[in-house]
Amino acid sequence: MLGLFRRNTYHSVSTLTQRMALLTLCERIQPLSLPQYEQAEQSLESFYDWLFDLSSIKAPAYAGHYTLLNSDKTRFSEQLELLSTSHQLPVIVTNCHESILSVLSGFVGRNRDVGIVSIGPSFQLKATLNVELGSAFHFALSRYNECRLLCLGIDDTNQDSKTFEYAEDLGCNWLLNQECDFRHRLTVKQNVATYLSRCDDVVVDIDLASLSKEPRWDGEKSLDVDMVLRMVGQCLESKKVRAIQLTGLRDSHWYSRHTKHILHELCQRFARSDNEFTKS
Repeated sequence: MLGLFRRNTYHSVSTLTQRMALLTLCERIQPLSLPQYEQAEQSLESFYDWLFDLSSIKAPAYAGHYTLLNSDKTRFSEQLELLSTSHQLPVIVTNCHESILSVLSGFVGRNRDVGIVSIGPSFQLKATLNVELGSAFHFALSRYNECRLLCLGIDDTNQDSKTFEYAEDLGCNWLLNQECDFRHRLTVKQNVATYLSRCDDVVVDIDLASLSKEPRWDGEKSLDVDMVLRMVGQCLESKKVRAIQLTGLRDSHWYSRHTKHILHELCQRFARSDNEFTKS
């Protein structure tokens, strides 16, 4: 499914020599209450065991669970650096998009253009004085001049005109939800390719709440999981991806068949890559 925009086909991944490592991360960002944070922390701490329980998929390396509190921030940064030097791609399951700020801190300041590929319905550009839910990419673009943003799957019914104007002022690129279905796969592919050509390093963020193979009961627009996998696959083929972040807010986002499907597809992809690299 991670082939590039063709149904049920795969491209060679013999040049992809990275391996995958899974991390879980929990952070308390306003306005999350303490009980909400504690519940998320407990759920994410046991996520790895659930993901590969009785699974036929070869489990990736588990690089630990982190809370981003005091010394844990340093430990998390050191782990990311260790994974980078050992050519392992960190795949981070977290409770808030704002965790990407800690991820980005390890890749900026190297005179390289860093691209964020956000797959989800929101720009996450809430302009606040302090970091809070919804402000992830506002702070990423404000803090780091070398960062740029591509949003795939924006729900224009839930974004006001001021947000679109702000995104344009920041130089963001985006495709709307209705422009990210299979019928528009070539347009998506071309836009992603153009964006990737302008980046040296890439961090991917996937909004787990937006994934579905069926219409959402609450009326919000969903993204097709297969299309999300194709987008991620194209990013990985560029060999510029330095981290993938999967973001949810509650158990129904992390412990879902869509999340498991994405992670199992990633595991299979890296397993094939590892096997082909070993044979070469």
